[in-house]
Amino acid sequence: MTPLVDHPTIAPTPPALRTSKRKRAVVKYYDSDSSDEEAEDSLDDFSKDEVQPSNKKRKSTKAANVSNKPLPKKKIFPFNLLPAEIKNQIYELVLVSPDPIFLVSKIKALRRLVVRDIMTDKNASGDRRRSVMYNSWRRRLLPSNDGASTPTKLMFMVPNLMLLSKQVYAETQPMLYSANDFVLEDTTALHTFLARIGHKNVATLKDLTINGWGHTKAHKAMNFPALTLLGGATKLERIDFNCSITYGGANNAAKQLYRDGHLWFEARGLAAVDVMSFAKSQLVSTTWKRGAYAEEKQESSEDVREALKKFMNL
Repeated sequence: MTPLVDHPTIAPTPPALRTSKRKRAVVKYYDSDSSDEEAEDSLDDFSKDEVQPSNKKRKSTKAANVSNKPLPKKKIFPFNLLPAEIKNQIYELVLVSPDPIFLVSKIKALRRLVVRDIMTDKNASGDRRRSVMYNSWRRRLLPSNDGASTPTKLMFMVPNLMLLSKQVYAETQPMLYSANDFVLEDTTALHTFLARIGHKNVATLKDLTINGWGHTKAHKAMNFPALTLLGGATKLERIDFNCSITYGGANNAAKQLYRDGHLWFEARGLAAVDVMSFAKSQLVSTTWKRGAYAEEKQESSEDVREALKKFMNL
């Protein structure tokens, strides 16, 4: 009988490891005792694309630092050193309009202001849009608007040039208001315009045209404050009432003007009366007979001025 011999047990083979099929970049390992020179040489293994972001960042910070620095004097245009003749030509180009500046009243951000607009048949007269009273005679008193001479687009102006410096403001402030002719939509726009530009600028105005008179309850209240502010227009050379003030000819027009503008006339006296002119349609005196037109008489602006002098006791 053969003796039993212990045979070594064979361990089961472990399962095969599942490796990823993705391609991986080859990783190079270096000895810990490598010199510093080899470490510096290893920086060359990086591509230029990997190093580029840091360079961009440095350039951007450098550019930001340069932009904050003031420009040298040799790169700044010496505008204030220009001759007065050249500066006046520049001011004329950007501040003076060859056509009258038409202003209408607007409300923006709860504030009353005036903005430039193109004069058309629809906004040429405040009476055309707002007046509902006196329909029988209103159409005859509307100002005539010649469409051939009406501009079709706003002229280019740069009033912000006045904010360049105190010296430029002092030189341009009188020119902006004295060299331009202003046409106001109605007495509401006139009041807003005069109130916003201030007494200093009102004193330089030379030419004004009023295209609308307040007739309704909402707008006739603006006639008095608007004409009162004209008391500061000490250099006014012409003011044209190109609108229907009231019916009845020169005497009734003078009466209505004195009622709403007596403070202006008391402040300026004859200087205010002599510069006034009126639309021809306003100067029609009509006599009535049995509810119909009997006779019409064409009066002149001089008749209104003479009637005003009587109300002023002059």
